[in-house]
Amino acid sequence: MLAGRLALLVPAGSPGFRLNLLGGACAAGAAAGLGWMAARLALSPWAGVFAAAAWGLSDTFWWEAGIGDK
Repeated sequence: MLAGRLALLVPAGSPGFRLNLLGGACAAGAAAGLGWMAARLALSPWAGVFAAAAWGLSDTFWWEAGIGDK
């Protein structure tokens, strides 16, 4: 809720647009965090790239990341 309140202070577009930007930024951060954890656990940066790409490009991820506009 606090992050949403901060997103509403950004002077760009409508409130719904600003909250959707926050949702997209959080989704990108989650994919990056997953890639970082996979790289650390597998001791290979390619494992992190693969994990982040596989999850970030999946249909389920995009469906849930874009659900804020509905």
